[in-house]
Amino acid sequence: MARDLSSISPLLSKISQNLSALLMLAVSKLLARDITNFLQAVATLVLPLHATKNWYCV
Repeated sequence: MARDLSSISPLLSKISQNLSALLMLAVSKLLARDITNFLQAVATLVLPLHATKNWYCV
């Protein structure tokens, strides 16, 4: 019985590592999408201001 558990332990460790990696990937994808949407919204608001005031945008 103890030998069975010791052979399962590395497998469970590997599965948990893979799950955490997948979770991090999913979170980073969601954050990247949210940041992109935020930047697009900011650009939509700021660019017309630049156009009307004739500011030089670096």
